[in-house]
Amino acid sequence: MPPPAPPPAWKHKVWTDPYVAAALGCRACLGARTVAHVDEEAGTLVTAPCGCVQE
Repeated sequence: MPPPAPPPAWKHKVWTDPYVAAALGCRACLGARTVAHVDEEAGTLVTAPCGCVQE
């Protein structure tokens, strides 16, 4: 039986460390303010503003 898959990055146990959480801010974009997704069907990299960006 294979080992269990690791948790998604935003659920990783490192976020319980207050210093890490304060330094990186957003769990989805890690402070970059954009998120990326590889669209394998189209063969492109899609980027979008992160939900943490306030307009």
